Amino acid sequence: MYPTFTPVHGLSYDVAFPDYSYQEFQGVKVDQKATDAERLAARTRISKYYGFDPQTAVTKVDSQAWAHLPVTPTKDAGLPETFKAIRGFRLFIVLVRLPEHAFNRSYSFELYYNHDNKSQLVGSVAVFARSDHSPCKACAKRREIGSLVRGVIPLPPSLVNEIIVNSGIDRTKATLETTTTDITKSLSGKLLDMSGKLLATAEGAAKVPVPDNKAASSKVVPVETTLYTSAVAERTADDGRPVHLYDWQPHNDLFPVSWTCPNAVNMADLFIERVEGRGP
Repeated sequence: MYPTFTPVHGLSYDVAFPDYSYQEFQGVKVDQKATDAERLAARTRISKYYGFDPQTAVTKVDSQAWAHLPVTPTKDAGLPETFKAIRGFRLFIVLVRLPEHAFNRSYSFELYYNHDNKSQLVGSVAVFARSDHSPCKACAKRREIGSLVRGVIPLPPSLVNEIIVNSGIDRTKATLETTTTDITKSLSGKLLDMSGKLLATAEGAAKVPVPDNKAASSKVVPVETTLYTSAVAERTADDGRPVHLYDWQPHNDLFPVSWTCPNAVNMADLFIERVEGRGP
């Protein structure tokens, strides 16, 4: 969203911006004023447009297979009486923190779901960075302090449902911990540069350390890739307002051992790229 005139300072929610070029989206018109209720309703519409719709998702999962997932009552969580918990349902996300200048250029983290000898892309986090030859002073400052890029990758409820249903575990013994372990084992990660060149890979819940001669440097791999879950509360009156996420819990580190550096990215390659200003 950008204005067609001189940049505006001190933007306020209480005014409309008739000169903005951002077109109407899901009923949102930035050139018109909106009440708080209208903004909340717009948030709900936009969330559903991008696939975030827990109220619909819970109707499409195997409720018996999900019944073991704990949900803290909204009252115990300190939420107002206008909220009620969606029972037997939790959202799963992966929090990713990446070193901005790990490879001295832009790169991305990709998360995959592995099943039946196939890999399905779940989501990605992009890091846009300039090389150390750039005259950008702000970039140099961020490089000096070791700035990190934070991203969140939601796991689709349909994917989580597939993992839970196919886990084969006795339903009487299933817990949130067994489920998060099964999910972690089903995931893998890749680091790629903007040309698609593979820089490093990792398997979820791997326990055997990667040999030193194949391990990627700790200076370039993700600082964090953690699985989180949350409960979901909906409004007691279905008035179109968005749901509320609560009871966030951190679970497994997806990649507890070293990342593997592929043969195509050996030390000689990295040295050459460094000299040419393309590598770390």
